[in-house]
Amino acid sequence: AFMNTWSQALGAELKSKGILVENVNTYFVVSAMSKVRKPSFLIPLPRPYVKSVLNKIGLPCGASWVPYNSCPYPSHALANWIVANTFSWSFWVNQGLAQQENIRKRALRKREREAAAAKSQ
Repeated sequence: AFMNTWSQALGAELKSKGILVENVNTYFVVSAMSKVRKPSFLIPLPRPYVKSVLNKIGLPCGASWVPYNSCPYPSHALANWIVANTFSWSFWVNQGLAQQENIRKRALRKREREAAAAKSQ
């Protein structure tokens, strides 16, 4: 939400100077950083994702129709539309929080397993 709002403000401010501001709204992509290993409908491989983004630079795309923001990958645009047009924002905030808490719990369990394995060697 911060990046969307900031991009709108910055884009409006810099438009008269001929500077294009575009926030690319990205969901998960298979990568070492996301720790997602398998692609799916909602989680693309990096190459097709980047190709989609580069082909649509400067074009309003995605489903949110938020000025100075885009969501160029088709499945991400669909997810963006669902978030923007279905349940309340508080529902989605709570969903995001639950997802992050789950990721943290799994990371802590993994750290404990690795520490126990290192200790037993």
